[in-house]
Amino acid sequence: MNQIKVSVLIPVYNVELYIERCARSLFEQTMSEGIEFIFTDDCSPDKSIQILKTVLNDYPCRFSQVKILQHKKNLGLAEARVTGLKAASGEYVIHCDSDDWVAKNMYELLYNAAQESQADIIGCDYTQVLPGEITHKTDNFSLNQKELVLGIISGKKVGGYLWNRLIRRDFYIKGAFRAKRGSTLFEDMAVTIPMHIATDKVAYVPQELYYYRCTNKHSMSANLDNRNIRSAINVFLKLHSIDTKPHWKSAIDRRLKQLLFSRITSLPIRNPEKWISFELDILMSQRLKLSIYENFTIWLMRHRLYNIQYFILICTKLVNPFVIQRKIKRMLQHTTH
Repeated sequence: MNQIKVSVLIPVYNVELYIERCARSLFEQTMSEGIEFIFTDDCSPDKSIQILKTVLNDYPCRFSQVKILQHKKNLGLAEARVTGLKAASGEYVIHCDSDDWVAKNMYELLYNAAQESQADIIGCDYTQVLPGEITHKTDNFSLNQKELVLGIISGKKVGGYLWNRLIRRDFYIKGAFRAKRGSTLFEDMAVTIPMHIATDKVAYVPQELYYYRCTNKHSMSANLDNRNIRSAINVFLKLHSIDTKPHWKSAIDRRLKQLLFSRITSLPIRNPEKWISFELDILMSQRLKLSIYENFTIWLMRHRLYNIQYFILICTKLVNPFVIQRKIKRMLQHTTH
């Protein structure tokens, strides 16, 4: 039996419109041996698995390389990935979302780079596919460790996705890198940020090898509801608690504050206090370093002075912010006496 070099982990849920293209791109990989494909059926309610099996029949040489696992109940993307990882036997593992597709030589190129560099993580670029628009994305994995981690945290320089990273399996398992069960947004970053904090052994294949589809209306990233945004906050709340270097800690705290205040300053008309209680409790309990303006915003929300808050927000757009800050400081001093 050939030694498994690469395990490709593919969660499956509600992707009957997309899985054929994904599966064909996997089964047509130039890496003909030493690869396995582990599909995890997360109780998909449609014909996704049926379509997958039909496609597989066109590739008899892949029969022995394919595993189809099944959850007894729907557990979500994060848990489906864990199930696939537990079943993997490859030297390296990589995730692939079942509504996306990959270049035919993706895994061969990444594995060759892994062998040459002996890195724990090997990344590549990707293509973002939007309705009527294709955008080429560069993830510069050649940055030094400090800048790479800061880039992922900020989301400005490097993406935090799992699907364009080949990862040494023993490093993955030993680090116990995983997102919390039920995570629906930023679950990749719950894994990739701690990974990159844990190692500086990173290699880079500067080619666009992954095709990220942003047209699936059923995907979590396409549905930014209350649950998903709170999932993102919980991811950074967990990252906030890890012991790491000051520059990374500060960047994590800034991103967490950004998420919290973006929620607080976008209130619904009805029952806003129920909407923001979660965010306010975090701000008050986590000892995040807050500016005068941020403290004043919290004070307004605690006292349910929503109209005043909106007035202040408008003023900061129209008036010199330093003048506003001085006025806020005097108001806060007055209320404490």
